[in-house]
Amino acid sequence: MGRENKKKEKSRLRKGLSIIVSTPGRLLDHLHNTQSFTVKNLSYLVFDEADRLLDLGFEEIMKQIISVINERSDISERQTVLASATLPNKVKRLASLSLKNPEY
Repeated sequence: MGRENKKKEKSRLRKGLSIIVSTPGRLLDHLHNTQSFTVKNLSYLVFDEADRLLDLGFEEIMKQIISVINERSDISERQTVLASATLPNKVKRLASLSLKNPEY
């Protein structure tokens, strides 16, 4: 998600999806504005290239995504993955918000 028309994306979200690949901004937009987008059964939340996303200025958006998903889903039933080639302090701070017993 993120390059297409939002109406088409909303239609797909209404039908239900097993996997969603999205830009951080569009994911947060759908979390806030698409009523049919539910994350209560979310099993995995993956931020690939987390270090790069933080370098590009997405830290606040990623924190908001994690916060919204934590409010709407069972944290104990979800795995959160922060994939990163490096572990700068920004990634470790984000890990402390979203991971239980992180492994570096």
